Formats: sequence, structure tokens, C-alpha cells
Amino acid sequence: MATEMGIARSTLRDWCGEVPRGDPPTGLTAFARTPEGIDWLHRLVLAAHFSITLRAAGGTRLVSEFLELSGLSAFVGVSDGAQHALNVALKRPWSRWPRSSARRLPRACRRVR
Repeated sequence: MATEMGIARSTLRDWCGEVPRGDPPTGLTAFARTPEGIDWLHRLVLAAHFSITLRAAGGTRLVSEFLELSGLSAFVGVSDGAQHALNVALKRPWSRWPRSSARRLPRACRRVR
């Protein structure tokens, strides 16, 4: 299953673990195990990647640091492999975007390339 998802087996094991790392509030732990909580975590991690690696030219280690400092590492895999795979997947559509189409993008989006 991990291979099909394109993630490391250790990351999948961490995601499937019963007890989150760190000391997250009980209510947050319960929420993170719901479909809505999982969707929210996915959006948050994607936003961190977009803001840190695509907009601010930071690296995936900064994303991992953000996740650890915020306590979200209790729910999200922060390994270099997991974060790098997600980052590559995010950059792929931008690399195929035709340069001629860039003129139609808002100025803020042009800097992402």
C-alpha cells in the first residue's frame, strides 16, 4: 500500500499508529481521526508546502520544522522522504505550465515558478 501511495513504509506505519507523538489535546486527536480532520490536515500541509517551498523558496526541512514546532508532527509524517515526495508532486504541475500562459496569471502567482 505504501508503494502505491508513493510514500515510505515507515511513514505509513506512523500515520496508522494509534497514539500520536507529542502531547496533542485529546479533542484535537479525536478530530484528526475523522474524515474532516484528515481533510483539514491535508489542506494545512499543502498550504505549508505552497507557502514555504513554492512562494518563499524554502526547503522541505523548513516544512518539517514548521510541522514539528506546531505540534502537527503528532499527526503528520515529517520525514525527509515523505515531505520531499509531496513537494515533488506539488512542483510537477508548475513545471509543465506553458511559459506563454504565465502572462495570464496574477502577478503573485508568477513568482512561484
